[in-house]
Amino acid sequence: MMWRFGYTRSISKKRNTLSLGYYPELSLAKARELREQYRAMIAQNIDPQEQKENIVNAEREKRENTFEAIAELYKSKEKLAPGTMVRNERIYQKLYREIGKMAITDIKAKHLIKAIEKEEAKGYVENALRLRSKASQVFRFAVKRGLCERDIAADLAGTIRSGWYHYKERNQTLCSFD
Repeated sequence: MMWRFGYTRSISKKRNTLSLGYYPELSLAKARELREQYRAMIAQNIDPQEQKENIVNAEREKRENTFEAIAELYKSKEKLAPGTMVRNERIYQKLYREIGKMAITDIKAKHLIKAIEKEEAKGYVENALRLRSKASQVFRFAVKRGLCERDIAADLAGTIRSGWYHYKERNQTLCSFD
């Protein structure tokens, strides 16, 4: 047996039926609770079916708009030399390991910092700079398409120590300017 909720849409004044669920999975008490929630929505001129569809669409968009999916779309639009594509693919793979499966809207600077600091700790400062740069390009592409609000990677500009200082620290005994 299926629980259903019948109501009249406020704008069109047409009848509509919304299915709540099946009896064994959804108890009578839970069905009545849902009915009261839907009645409260209707009192506020909110169509319960449209609200339900909006929630489902938002969840679907969140699943589909991962960093990896958007980066792949961005890569397909780039026209680069084969050698550059190979180098960029390595950078993208490092980003995918850290933030690839996350929804682009859920990514915070701390998630990106984690990937960058791994490269920085190994002494690969140039890779760390490229990680930030590629992430920034993908975020700007997503902003352009309306998939996120802003470029998170832009906040990290200037936070990666440059390769010269790193080189100087590692080779201080070899480089004396006296």
